[in-house]
Order: sequence, then structure tokens, then C-alpha cells
Amino acid sequence: MTWTAPCQVCGKMLKEGVGLFCGNFLIQRERSTHPCLTAYCGGCYTTYPNDPFPIQDRLGDEDEEDEGFVTDEPTSTRFRRGRNGDHLMGVPFECDVCQFINVYGRAPNFNKREDRYALMVIRRVSLDVMWSRETSTVEGNLSRARLDYATTQSAFDFPKPVPVLGREKVSDTCGMQIAMQTIHVSLRRGKYAHHLQVETMRKTRTWVNNAYRAGEGAYNRGATLASNHRGVMYVTDGHVQTEWYHRFEEGYKRRMGITRKQNEALVVGQLLVVIEVAEEDYQKATSDGEKRVIVTLIAFVIIGFMISLRGEEVPLCLIEGMLDTWKEDFEYKTPHIMIALKGKFKREDTMRYHLVPVADSSKSKVPTRRWITRLLALRVRTDGKKKGWLFVN
Repeated sequence: MTWTAPCQVCGKMLKEGVGLFCGNFLIQRERSTHPCLTAYCGGCYTTYPNDPFPIQDRLGDEDEEDEGFVTDEPTSTRFRRGRNGDHLMGVPFECDVCQFINVYGRAPNFNKREDRYALMVIRRVSLDVMWSRETSTVEGNLSRARLDYATTQSAFDFPKPVPVLGREKVSDTCGMQIAMQTIHVSLRRGKYAHHLQVETMRKTRTWVNNAYRAGEGAYNRGATLASNHRGVMYVTDGHVQTEWYHRFEEGYKRRMGITRKQNEALVVGQLLVVIEVAEEDYQKATSDGEKRVIVTLIAFVIIGFMISLRGEEVPLCLIEGMLDTWKEDFEYKTPHIMIALKGKFKREDTMRYHLVPVADSSKSKVPTRRWITRLLALRVRTDGKKKGWLFVN
């Protein structure tokens, strides 16, 4: 709280720790000839003018946890600048040059385009980490720290009144390199936007963590702590498991927001129209190949719709399971078709048989038996199959 330094941007003298100080302030690090003296006014630590990384234009993130969030802070400053006290928020803050040295093991060359781009990405990552916490939280933390420091200094002569920030050792212990990779690849065009979505970005963390645990991480404190089938827990020192890295993920999620493109449900009315059109095409078809395509498609849609299967589950229908009960199902007081399935369904762990009845007729008037009978006839009579999968290429 006694740190004093001029802002690197505007030159304003920052006093009593009010500002944004590099964690290595006044520390002479390895392979350095002088201590770091970097400090900023919170509002002067901003994104680069050519920063290409997307920022959501509104506060209403579609993710449920952000619903109802209200703030008086203008959206023009959110995610674009730091705040006084961001360096005291529970995870390390190091200036762009110190972070560059952590990752590359050398000082940046400002005449080199790649180094300038790396510094811009580091700035974006650092701001994402900061914005995992709201401004009111940061301001409250700094205010309380200053008040408590002033109060206790008059009563105690502690040799270390506040925890020591920074370190002499040069290394990337937080995961800055992986964070830089993550937001750089986010600039690739996504399916629904001009950039990748948050869930797709997290796949970078997954492969890096898998590679680390398969390599050097396998030999670093890899003892099992607890086991519960799939829920096995391990001690790991992987960078993507640090609190700093999780703050980074939370920050870029808030910055980018989430764009959801949910599949629209198929309603009965739409299904009946599709079936009606398919019936006309079936009657007009002049070749067996044409008819097979139509029958296979409509039977697939009907089975998936009637018993609420996911797309990858419908092909698990078995011919022999349906033939075994075909006659008695038809003669039952409520005629129906028994759909026989074999496989793993909805988080099951082993291969199992499932028998699901589908009524011949229902209030929806979906012609279930007509289309399933046509497909079964093709597979049994034309293809000569009495066993195996109902749906084949």
C-alpha cells in the first residue's frame, strides 16, 4: 500500500497502491538487469486499437447464470479496460512485458510483428481474467484493503503487513501460453458466427490437458485421490487447472456471450404433411431404389418421433426383435409394433436390449405400421435379412 509510480500511459502519479500495479513491481527477476516498475491507472490499461477479439454489445448474455444481471456501467468500457485494484483480486496480475518474458523466456522485440501481436493477445487475456469479477467487487476489495491497512498500521509494526506479490522466477505457471492459443484460435470462423463459440474454444483446453497428462504431467504427482467409476480425481499441476486459468475462461465467456441455435422441435402437424408428400412421391416412384430411399427416410423419422429417440439412436433398431413379436403385436387388443433396440442409451454403460411399443393408430393419426411394414418388407423379402440392423446404407 506504499507503492508509488507514474502511470505508463498518462503519467499520473499513482500513490498508496491505488492503480493497477504489476505483481513484480520493484522485484528484479531472473535474467533482468532492473526491477519492473510498471503501473497503470485502471482506466489506462485498455485493449489495443487493433484488437480483433469480439465483445458482446449487450449485457443480456443468453446463458442462464447471467440472466437478470443489472449494472450502471456503460457497455463501452466493459471488457475494454482495467480497474484500480485488479491486481489484488486473488489471482496474479503481471504486466504485458513480464508475461511475455514468462512465456518466451526473453524480452519482446517491439520491431517484430509477431511479438507485437503476442503483447496484444496477452493484454486481451489479462483483461478477460480481470473481468471475471465485476467492478463493484474490485472496488470493494481495494477499499477494504486500504482501510484495514491504514487502521492496523497505527496499532502494529508487522514486518510484512500485506502478502508479498510477484516472484523472481521467470516461468509461465498460470497458463498464459494456453490462454493465448485459446483466444487466437477463437478468431476462426464458427458455424453460427464469425468466430468460434465458447464451448468450442474450450476444446483447446481439453487437448492441451490430455497431452500434458499423457506426457510430462504423467510423472508429476499423479496419485489417485478418489475413485467413483468415471469420477476419478487426480492430483495435477496442469496449467489449465489453475484458478487463474478458470478466471480467464469465466472472463472470456462473459466478454463473448453465448449464441445458441437450438434445434426446432418437429410437431405432429409438420410430420403429417411430410408423410403426405412422401406418400405421393412413393406412389409416383418408378424404381425400387427411389421407393427404398423414401421408405427408409420416413420410417426413420416416424420411429424417432414416436418414441422420442435421438438421431444416433434410431439406427439401433433390430430386425429380429421386431419379427419375434410381429404377429402377436398385430393381434393384440391394442394393435402395435414393438420397436426392438440394442445399444447404449442416454448415459447407460453397457449394451442392452430395449423393447418400446408404438401404437398402430393414435390421436395424431401418424400411419406408423404402414411405413415400418414397408421398410421391414424391403429388408426381409428383398434383402433376405432376418437378423441385423433395420437401417443400413
